[in-house]
Amino acid sequence: MKYLVPILSLVIAFNLSAQTSEQDLLQSFEFVVQLDPKDPFSEKELNDAGSKIEKYLAKDMLLVRARKCEDDECLGEIDLARNLRRLRFVRRVEENFEYHFNYVPNDPHFFNQWYLSSDPVTQYNIDAVGSWDFTQGSAAIKIGIIDSGVDVNHPELLQNLYLNHIEYAGSPGVDDDGNGYVDDVHGFNFAEDNADLIDHKGHGTAVAGIIGGVSNNGIGISGINWYSNMVIAKVSDSKNKVKLSSIVEAFEYLRKQKVRIIQMALGNFENSWVLSNIIEEATNEGIMVVVGAGNNNINIDRRNYYPAKFYNDRIFVVCSLNNLGEKSNFSNFGLRNVDLCAPGENIVSTFPGGEYRTFSGTSMASAIVAGAAALVMADKPDLSADEVIDRLKTYSVKSQNLVEFTDTQGRLNIYNTLLGIETQAF
Repeated sequence: MKYLVPILSLVIAFNLSAQTSEQDLLQSFEFVVQLDPKDPFSEKELNDAGSKIEKYLAKDMLLVRARKCEDDECLGEIDLARNLRRLRFVRRVEENFEYHFNYVPNDPHFFNQWYLSSDPVTQYNIDAVGSWDFTQGSAAIKIGIIDSGVDVNHPELLQNLYLNHIEYAGSPGVDDDGNGYVDDVHGFNFAEDNADLIDHKGHGTAVAGIIGGVSNNGIGISGINWYSNMVIAKVSDSKNKVKLSSIVEAFEYLRKQKVRIIQMALGNFENSWVLSNIIEEATNEGIMVVVGAGNNNINIDRRNYYPAKFYNDRIFVVCSLNNLGEKSNFSNFGLRNVDLCAPGENIVSTFPGGEYRTFSGTSMASAIVAGAAALVMADKPDLSADEVIDRLKTYSVKSQNLVEFTDTQGRLNIYNTLLGIETQAF
């Protein structure tokens, strides 16, 4: 693991052309600026460069916007970036990159959760059924989900969502617990700075159902964890756009919530030092971060895809396999950067409106691994994140089908992981 020097970061938004009002004069293009902690920060010099502080994102991180254009003249992208880089306390300047969800949704066509079974006919499942003899999960294990929100009223989810009792019993519009997040009953919406977790995309609701859909209740699906405690960090706006600044705030919030696992099935091709640093802060505190390898069918050892390619052993990277035990044709892979594969095709889960649909993608595979990690922690609560990661890798089922695609050459098996059984399927 590489150790990064703590840095102060700012997100900058600016305009490329003159407009007629202050709102119009601010363009949606944004920068992330990292400051060198060795040099004192000057808000005046930052303002002179053409920007102003908008809000605090997290520890040592600020959101700032371009100042109003003067005399109908605005700095262009290159000029503003150059001004920022010239500041003595600025270490790095990046775009506020957009990130994309890792799944390909399908219309519902069956409700057969093949990936949970212990039936030999579906031998490439994760054997969750066998695992439930030992543990069915625990509300003591907090799981953070950074995604598109969640249907908080879905009958399969509400019971297993995190509940902030102080805010739940408090006054609407008031930060009753004083944690800086108003009405964060089940989590918070960092894209729109409110507690509205409505899921416009359905992605987050699907992920939550896979990890912790209520089970043995006579309806719908069975989640990997029958009992869970899922904290929702929504990072997409009403147009399903996700910005780096929202992800930064989400990680900061979930760290304060003392989650054991963070699942985030988002990615792009840009190497962001800010994202790497905020993830490393979380993993250094003992949080396991699970991400999807991506859906581009590329070797991420040779080509970029982040956060899957960040150099951090505590980021657990998951590729997708089908019900034949083969790597999904859409899934990214990499002998150095991908830890193992898990089912990611035709995964039945929850959907907004109390519905159910079938999904495919490394988002689903990473959700399954996050759910498996939570089961392991529920059964063996004293294990550290490093020890859970080691067990998942060591006791994965080694397969000839995956020799060229993952570090372990293996696929997830929860039963093996709980009992410490090494298996080869060559």
